Amino acid sequence: MHLKLNRGFTLAEMIVSTGVTSVLFSLLAIGLVTLPRSYKASEYYSTALGAQTRALDYIVRDTRGALSAQVSADQNTLTLTLPDYYSTYDAQGNPTGAPVAPNLTTVLTTYADPTKPLTVTYTVSGKRLLRQISIPRTGTNSQSVIATDVDNFDFTFGTVDSTITASLTFSPRFRGITSQTDQATNRSATIYMRNHQ
Repeated sequence: MHLKLNRGFTLAEMIVSTGVTSVLFSLLAIGLVTLPRSYKASEYYSTALGAQTRALDYIVRDTRGALSAQVSADQNTLTLTLPDYYSTYDAQGNPTGAPVAPNLTTVLTTYADPTKPLTVTYTVSGKRLLRQISIPRTGTNSQSVIATDVDNFDFTFGTVDSTITASLTFSPRFRGITSQTDQATNRSATIYMRNHQ
């Protein structure tokens, strides 16, 4: 009667299986580290792009409807006067009432009291882009943060005095999968002031 011996793994088979298992666990570990970083990079990019676009949209909207604009000597502050389009505002300066009917003349179209236009100022404080609004008719003044991580803020008048170029540079906040820091982002727009007087 012959006994059947249970044969174990050879040394070569053990080395190969250990190597394959090590490679699989290494790939799994790399995936567990890389996927969250990649997700965070995508999330930051989307959030930053939205904030940067929103900041420029505010500036374009206000500048387009401005009656006049003044750029500071250091080109870091833009002060605009705007028609008072709305009948009422809340304590933060947000319009709550219906738009007022325009007064049409052969030269100008005016709203509410033309001697009391709104004043909107864009400036950078630290790394924050601030929008300050003053409503003389109601005596309301308010300030809001439009964007953060702003490195540079420039305004220049175009060749025609009713054109302004606004440029915002945003500092990078996120390091990608590599150790290199992302490049700063620049957003700019050339705006025609359609109500310029």
